[in-house]
Amino acid sequence: MQVIYIAPLKAIVRERMNDWKKRLVSQLGKEMVEMTGDYTPDMMALLSADIIISTPEKWDGISRNWHSRSYVTKVGLMILDEIHLLGADRGPILEVIVSRMRYISSQTERAVRFVGLSTALANAGDLADWLGVGEIGIFNFKPSVRPVPLEVHIQGTEYYDGKAKRYVDFPITDILQMMGRAGRPQFDQHGKAVILVHEPKKSFYKKFLYEPFPVESSLRERLHDHINAEIVSSTICHKEDAVHYLTWTYLFRRLTVNPAYYGLESTDSEIISSYLSRLVQNTFEDLEDSGCIKMSDDIVEPMMLGSIASQYYLSYMTVSMFGSNIGPDTSLEVFLHILSAASEYNELPVRHNEENYNEALSERVRYMVDKNRLDDPHVKANLLFQGLWFDEDSNFWMLPSMNVDLASSLNKRGISNVQQLLDLPKATFQTVVGNSPASRLNQDLQHFPIVQVRLKLQKRDTDGAKSPTLTIRLEKINFKRNKSRAFTPRFPKVKVEAWWLVLGNTSTSDLYALKRISFSDRLVTHMELPSTLGSLQVFNS
Repeated sequence: MQVIYIAPLKAIVRERMNDWKKRLVSQLGKEMVEMTGDYTPDMMALLSADIIISTPEKWDGISRNWHSRSYVTKVGLMILDEIHLLGADRGPILEVIVSRMRYISSQTERAVRFVGLSTALANAGDLADWLGVGEIGIFNFKPSVRPVPLEVHIQGTEYYDGKAKRYVDFPITDILQMMGRAGRPQFDQHGKAVILVHEPKKSFYKKFLYEPFPVESSLRERLHDHINAEIVSSTICHKEDAVHYLTWTYLFRRLTVNPAYYGLESTDSEIISSYLSRLVQNTFEDLEDSGCIKMSDDIVEPMMLGSIASQYYLSYMTVSMFGSNIGPDTSLEVFLHILSAASEYNELPVRHNEENYNEALSERVRYMVDKNRLDDPHVKANLLFQGLWFDEDSNFWMLPSMNVDLASSLNKRGISNVQQLLDLPKATFQTVVGNSPASRLNQDLQHFPIVQVRLKLQKRDTDGAKSPTLTIRLEKINFKRNKSRAFTPRFPKVKVEAWWLVLGNTSTSDLYALKRISFSDRLVTHMELPSTLGSLQVFNS
């Protein structure tokens, strides 16, 4: 059995890792791994882990393909920290991962226990019912009952919104989150939170800071991407499947308790059923218009764009925009404009007066941007892409001991890449590089990954029903490799070595398959070829 702990912030994940390493890893010998946007462990680490500590987005992306990931179905305990964030912007992700784990539990007939940690809630019973927690398992204390006393001074709650170009109020959930950092039992004996606020809003904040906080579902506004993910994973194949899927959500629980909040007049079963059917139908139509799914009567099938959106955790609107605007003749400049227009960059923070820095950067990059929109998050994304662009860097910089003088000297001798260095005879290498740098550079080359690739084609069935499959055997043939860490000096944290397998036709520029893998010494994997390909032969060198 595995334990999955979900925390809303990378900082909390890191804090929990440091704390539990002392308590659970050192003292009890448990295996624990971290999953955040900065760090993704390899498959073997996930399979052997007793405890996985993750952000909601990472677990959502991982658990979408639960059919092929055994460690997802091995989870027996899920702990959700800050579960009151269900009503916030990231609430739909929390709601979906809990709903999915409950659904997986019903399909595999393996019980999953849920533990939700939260601020005081006005409707804790509804949340507990959704999690399958009985009345005996509910502990809902007043906000004033804290392990560390917290002194609150209400005085201001605004921040600068770059998109709106004005100061706006922080969400209540964010304020509660920040207040919680002021009184942590392992660090503090007393906490103090000073909240600056406009006088007319003071009573409003007092109510929610000193009384239990109601939590509603915000899944409706983000339903498209999650429905698309379930269609891609074959959890949803018909309209009825989608309606049934929604019955596992917190949204369904709240529809029956607080219908007015969701625009319903009553809790009559026919009204709720009709509402869910309309919600599913509208979602299906939007996904079909975007090219993510194909509908035939009530049957739905994923399309390539939908699979890409689910696999790479992209919005359905983003992949639709990519599909409509990117073609074989798209220039790099246009591609950068399209990429930076993705909806994922809507929330990229543009701080007050930051347009001055963006203007200075715009004078130094290769491609022009709209100077009238320097306070736009998408323009900022474009500038950052160009500012960090590396297409002119030599691949020599993959070697830790490489420096500017040595790279320049090698280029003058006609050596411009790592492969040429690897092919040099030992005597020539010593002459070209020199004695002192040679020893360090030779050590780098001994650790440079050299992979032997063997291919085997499994032909299609005689009736053509099954597509041909390519079996790929990979083996590292230099055993001095560091088996896990990649050399990434520009990245602030440790990165695990990973590889991309790209299968395509160099003559036609057709892409057949794309797969990300990681392995220590050897790996056998498979890639499916299009059934439309003609006769195939495989040659191993």
